[in-house]
Amino acid sequence: MKARELQKDWLNRSANSVFVRGLEGEIKAWNTAAERRYGWAAEQAVGNVSHLLLSTVFPDPLPEINQQLLERGYWEGELIHTLSNGRRVKVWSRWELNPERGASSDVIETNIPLGQIAPESAYLKSPTGDLRALRRRIIRTLLWWTAPALMLLAAFAVVAFLTSSLPLAHLGH
Repeated sequence: MKARELQKDWLNRSANSVFVRGLEGEIKAWNTAAERRYGWAAEQAVGNVSHLLLSTVFPDPLPEINQQLLERGYWEGELIHTLSNGRRVKVWSRWELNPERGASSDVIETNIPLGQIAPESAYLKSPTGDLRALRRRIIRTLLWWTAPALMLLAAFAVVAFLTSSLPLAHLGH
């Protein structure tokens, strides 16, 4: 087996969506997990610009992300991709450069699905939508843990109030 065929075989063994693209986004290789996940066969995906094919929603402007990629050799973060059927999904994406080739390198992009997004999602409408959702989750979590504690504290206060109004004679004083 030739080295290129061996690489393709290993790429196709991954359970995660993996593709190889140029720095400008042109897809050069597309594994079978990406075919299953996104709904486009490799023949349909290769040659397209990944960000356009997947209608990618980035957390920051793409030039800033690419700058981080060039400076560190990798970038990772949450993206929103659109499947061939129009549904949108969140993915955790990691982009890596070949360290030996630097800025002329291809990018290996690995995407792990995080879940499907409703089309009306606030995250898609506003850059701060995700922060709002996070804030709501934090508040719900705090209420989940503090509400029982507050109820217990209130019960102790009621017991303390009721026992303080009783005559102290029964306590042996």
